[in-house]
Amino acid sequence: MADNNDLKRLEKLKERNRMIISHSGSYSPMEMIEGGMAKKYSTKREFWRIFLWAMRGAVAVCALVVLVAVFFRIEKVTVTNETDFSAPDVIKASGIRNGENLILLNKSEVSSRIAENIPYASDISVAKIFPSSVKISMKKGTPKYYTKIGKEYYAIDENYTVIAKTAKIEDVEMAGCIRLQSGKISRCVMGKKLLFRDADMQGVLEELIMNLEKYGYTGFYGDIIIDSKFDIMFTWNGRFTVRLGDLKDMDVKFQFLEKIKESLSDKDSGIINVSDSDLHEAIVTLHE
Repeated sequence: MADNNDLKRLEKLKERNRMIISHSGSYSPMEMIEGGMAKKYSTKREFWRIFLWAMRGAVAVCALVVLVAVFFRIEKVTVTNETDFSAPDVIKASGIRNGENLILLNKSEVSSRIAENIPYASDISVAKIFPSSVKISMKKGTPKYYTKIGKEYYAIDENYTVIAKTAKIEDVEMAGCIRLQSGKISRCVMGKKLLFRDADMQGVLEELIMNLEKYGYTGFYGDIIIDSKFDIMFTWNGRFTVRLGDLKDMDVKFQFLEKIKESLSDKDSGIINVSDSDLHEAIVTLHE
């Protein structure tokens, strides 16, 4: 009787060990091999499996290339603002060709070409309309400043982006543009923001304009001269050149200027120098 019980316990112990091996993540190589649970690793089978996946990928890529090459060809280009611009001129400037692939079209390059070749083009947007169209949206920019480089006059908007180029000064003066004079300009290109050789000059210009607007000079100044950030000047009412020096105490300098204005007549003209704020006064040189 005892022997039977021992045999049963031994059989249960073996069964328990088999369950532990099957479910615990541990394994007994010999038992798996003997039980037919192990599969032989085949290098040849693994190679063919990888080859088939590679072939599927190649077929998918080829199908995509064919799809791009055959379909999505540009057949139509529209310009939304034909009141301010000539659609044929804009399309020509865009460089877009009929039959060109729509997916591969570089919208940023198209916008740059339009800005470079179409005067006063602003807020240019290029949209792809699948499967075969392009829509170009733009508005007419408003010039606020102008500068002269060589024999050309460049119109500049309030964000200091160059929006037009002309050989006639009348084109910018009749638009009421403010002349911006600086020997520090390093880039003045259609469609691009005006840049200075001295990085501080952009901040100087913005600070000056902020104070001009703050003290009500908008519409009364015609020239801004910033050949040096230490000798900032502007013309007022076409009769006075105002010297501000550098940016130091700019607000105080404009307060001096306000007091000087009260003592001037409508016929006076000359130079008002408020560049030295430490003196707490302005120097006025009137023309005879």
